[in-house]
Amino acid sequence: MNAPSASQNPRRPRVLIVDDEQSVRILLKSLLEGAGYACVVAADAEQARQVVSKEPFDLVLTDMMLPGDSGLAFARHVLQEHPATAIVMITGLDDPRLANTALEVGAGGFVIKPFSTSDLLFQIAGALRRRSLEQENAALREQLSAQKRPG
Repeated sequence: MNAPSASQNPRRPRVLIVDDEQSVRILLKSLLEGAGYACVVAADAEQARQVVSKEPFDLVLTDMMLPGDSGLAFARHVLQEHPATAIVMITGLDDPRLANTALEVGAGGFVIKPFSTSDLLFQIAGALRRRSLEQENAALREQLSAQKRPG
């Protein structure tokens, strides 16, 4: 599964990859850039907060277990401060409670290590599509609301 083609989307979707393991950051960046995404990496939640405060991202791909703040705390921050950003969580623990917690926080996808490239790309594309549909829906609701207002 590839990222949207240039004819569908004139710019490459921007992804922030947050993982404390350098080898994982390198692997994820390579996989995603090969699939057509523009990627920036961060080693922890603090560094990632600094990055998202300076530039917008379409999606944040974050490990759940990070030094300092957890990936879940960082995801909550991103969704509060940058609600148009989609989130996909990565974890090494196959625990349904973690998946439910991630979804409750607002993550649009959940990937368990070790993951296949196709599963990762599917989760990312799904989260981006879901976020796009949510934004379109909100804009349409706003248009309808404006049409119903008097004067």
